[in-house]
Amino acid sequence: MPSSPLTTRLFLTAALYCVGLGPIASAAQLNLETATIPELNAAFKSGALTSESLTERYLARLKAYDQDGPKLNAVITLNPKALEEAKALDAERIRAHPESFVAQERMRFSFPRQRKEPWQSIADFFRPVATGEADYAAFHVVTMSDVASAHSAKLFAANQYQDYLYFHGLSVEMAEALAEYWHHRIRDEWGFADEDGPSLGGLFKQQYRGSRYSWGYPACPDLDDQVKVAELLEIGRIGVTVSEEFQLHPEQSTSAIIVHHPEAKYFILG
Repeated sequence: MPSSPLTTRLFLTAALYCVGLGPIASAAQLNLETATIPELNAAFKSGALTSESLTERYLARLKAYDQDGPKLNAVITLNPKALEEAKALDAERIRAHPESFVAQERMRFSFPRQRKEPWQSIADFFRPVATGEADYAAFHVVTMSDVASAHSAKLFAANQYQDYLYFHGLSVEMAEALAEYWHHRIRDEWGFADEDGPSLGGLFKQQYRGSRYSWGYPACPDLDDQVKVAELLEIGRIGVTVSEEFQLHPEQSTSAIIVHHPEAKYFILG
């Protein structure tokens, strides 16, 4: 994954989320290897150490893990072939030969609708088939790979519970950070990343065009659609599978449909 200021900020945001937003204790005053939860809580309140300093210390430990142990690899798969095929089906061709457009259908997703105003559904953010006009969506799956799960299990088995909690939390948040990074890349390739808000804080307030909807969340609750995504993107190529309960494995993985419509924002069905 290429390095960029956005990547770095997302990484540090994930790390800070994992270890706690706010000051904890100084390295000179507190042994983080043996500190109890009450000691950590007291250190948070004392303001002896900033979260940035703790993050630097923990990232240094992650680098040591990376040098001495298994590597953590972040990978992504998109569906560029399908996107290119969709681009080739321009509006005039679809109007002239609507049957060819219908014949191209490979997968169908159904999205529920709110039961009260404003009666929203993800389907509203795409052109109806009846218009004969092409529309676009992006699908992605990102993962920290089974190396992250294996290393978490190793720490747990060794009774290194604090390291386990930090490492597991960071690997889960890094999967989310990677998803955010590729969502930004997709907006850039679609040509409207310049509409993003000016700050990292705006990222968490959806100050960008469109939305990234993951299955299992309020607007997109049907986990069984993970099977369709798995088939569409052939996620086995990157070592990801779908369980009988429609969960992605390794657990440090996430999938999404990315919608470009300017009015597409998060909502709950209600």
